[in-house]
Amino acid sequence: MAGEIQFRHDQTAENLYATLMDPTDGTYWDVANTGWETLVPASWGDYDVALTETPASSYKYIATMPALGADKVLVLHVYRRLGASPAITDPLLASRMTWWNNGAGELHDLTPMTTGTTIETYTVTRSDTGAAIAGATVWMTTAIGGTGIIATTTSDASGKAYLRHNLASGTTVYIWRYHPDYSFTNPDTETTT
Repeated sequence: MAGEIQFRHDQTAENLYATLMDPTDGTYWDVANTGWETLVPASWGDYDVALTETPASSYKYIATMPALGADKVLVLHVYRRLGASPAITDPLLASRMTWWNNGAGELHDLTPMTTGTTIETYTVTRSDTGAAIAGATVWMTTAIGGTGIIATTTSDASGKAYLRHNLASGTTVYIWRYHPDYSFTNPDTETTT
């Protein structure tokens, strides 16, 4: 496959690049060493996936997804490169939650997806104060490794995330949480009602 990463920009002839972050542990895909790595600011240039404007003057920038080797939920960040090489201080243009379907070679937006007759209510809170966290992306999987996504949603003002499914009562599921301002220990193991 090719061109799985696509970004429509409002400028032409720009130097853009993407980074791939695992929201479950905050690691970044190291393109140079082909593996997940804890962020090292001095190694920022190892994390960039160059975007090419294709065709020229089209405002459409694309790149081929690195060979991750497995299905993966990702945060895709797009930056404008200001200097000769990528820098951690480059301006962020966009972020989106995505799901890489390795078997099909497809990148999908992880937009709210809630179908089913049973609703599980999961409350996202701060681990230090117990205060509710609004705007967290929450997803439910059937596998501890993060595959088998059943539902995704965003937590409301009271931290509540409503996840719909058709699983049998008593099924073990894994709840994953992401918010750019908070850290979570993922996944949280739960049992369906």
